[in-house]
Amino acid sequence: TNGYIDEVFVRPGDTVTEGDLLATMDDDDLLVERRRLESEISQFQSDYSAAMATRDRAEMAVASARMSESQAKLDLVIDQLSRLELRASLPGIVIDGDLTQALGSPVDKGQILLTLAPADDFRLNLGISENDIRHVDLGKNGTLVLSSDPGKKLSFEIARITPMASIVGNKNVFEAEAQLLDQNKIN
Repeated sequence: TNGYIDEVFVRPGDTVTEGDLLATMDDDDLLVERRRLESEISQFQSDYSAAMATRDRAEMAVASARMSESQAKLDLVIDQLSRLELRASLPGIVIDGDLTQALGSPVDKGQILLTLAPADDFRLNLGISENDIRHVDLGKNGTLVLSSDPGKKLSFEIARITPMASIVGNKNVFEAEAQLLDQNKIN
């Protein structure tokens, strides 16, 4: 929903479990609207009771219709209030979206605020030069060494190769996707 970022509880690199609270949006406007609608419904209930006491069926019908309309609007506001808490939909790692610098900033419906990656299912995207692509086949194994931990070697298997090259830094590069063979070694 449209609104403003109120609080942020995670940053990129943080590990989260399913259901963890990631951020909240400001609810002031919706709370005011909820109170207004609740008051409106109460007034229409009083109008309905007064019409019932005088046995005025037309006024009873009008008050009942207005009460139903306000109740539908209230239900919508309550649903919007429930969407102001952003919770993790899966256990994983926050890989994008440092909202700590965006507190109070407006956000639009559908805007991507945070990106989570599963903590136990990594996928490698490899850029392979046109000179080396002839050595790469589906199902072929390789070894990955991360600059953050050069002593650890991770085995992977090529799962997909894009048959069309793209230009990266004045070189033709083919994109390949690989799957790590032992996910547990990463943690």
